[in-house]
Amino acid sequence: MEETARTPRNGPDSPPTIGRRTFFTRTLLAAGAAAGLLTLTGCPGGDQDDDDDDDGDDD
Repeated sequence: MEETARTPRNGPDSPPTIGRRTFFTRTLLAAGAAAGLLTLTGCPGGDQDDDDDDDGDDD
């Protein structure tokens, strides 16, 4: 049987690169974390944020 070793495409002196799947996974993870952080920090909340107020009082 032949030995099937993976060889780098750019030569042995080139730095290792990440794969396409790893790149997109990390990109989506970072985008999700950024969106989640923006959602949590930009979440309105306070004394005047009562939309279902029928009687005019803040609960």
